[in-house]
Amino acid sequence: MSTFHKLKIKEIIRETPQAVSISFDIPSELQQEYKFKAGQYITIKADVDGKELRRAYSLCSAPNSEEFKVTVKEVEGGKFSVLANNSLQAGDILEVHPPEGKFVLEPSTSAKTYAAFAAGSGITPVLSIIKTVLSEESKSRFLPYRSVLVLRVLWTRPSRPTPPLAASIAPLTVQNRCTFMDLPHVRWGLEQKKK
Repeated sequence: MSTFHKLKIKEIIRETPQAVSISFDIPSELQQEYKFKAGQYITIKADVDGKELRRAYSLCSAPNSEEFKVTVKEVEGGKFSVLANNSLQAGDILEVHPPEGKFVLEPSTSAKTYAAFAAGSGITPVLSIIKTVLSEESKSRFLPYRSVLVLRVLWTRPSRPTPPLAASIAPLTVQNRCTFMDLPHVRWGLEQKKK
């Protein structure tokens, strides 16, 4: 049975004013146990104010990237998310369970067109899948959709939408095999309900 292992934080990346990515160092003796498929998640265990907390986060890196990274959005009153966004630093140690989950991509050898719908932090497993498709399926394309309203409400300053992991998204669109499309009718529909 798998267990938690103490992993050192390699880097903390400020993605937005409310979200950080945490990149971990995986020691050579644990490389096999921490191999993952695009779409999987990890559980992080931490002691906060004398209480054990466990939080699950989807990996947002691609399996072939040699990165092991999750993104944590700060939630008002959230114990671990506040710690991650305001106190954790490179070199800190967290207990991390090996990857789990069945929402995975098995890369294909034939050309395919993929589509995904993601909002807010739901983009993290989709990013892992997009990166995997673009790096391992040379003839495939990816058409992810995102809701402008949800991104604005969850992840941005009120004046300008900045999706989480914007720096990760931009290079994917340059490859001409990945096009992000907003769904303005979703935004319109939700605004109509408010009236």
